[in-house]
Amino acid sequence: MPSILRPRLACAKIGVGRSNFHENFVLREGGPAHLPGTNIPRLRPIVLGPRARGFVDDEIDALIEALRRFRDGAAS
Repeated sequence: MPSILRPRLACAKIGVGRSNFHENFVLREGGPAHLPGTNIPRLRPIVLGPRARGFVDDEIDALIEALRRFRDGAAS
């Protein structure tokens, strides 16, 4: 069963800082749907409360795997 990670843990799992995470990896209303320079979709936050957001653990794993495939495809 997938779990929901708060932003700090999601950042740590991807290996980026919070500013980079929110700028490049999180889907914002009216913003680009894909990570910069790729066709990999950004993470969609889950509203947990008035100011609290979370991210589905399985979606983060899928994003990491897509980044690996992108890297391997770009290297060849």
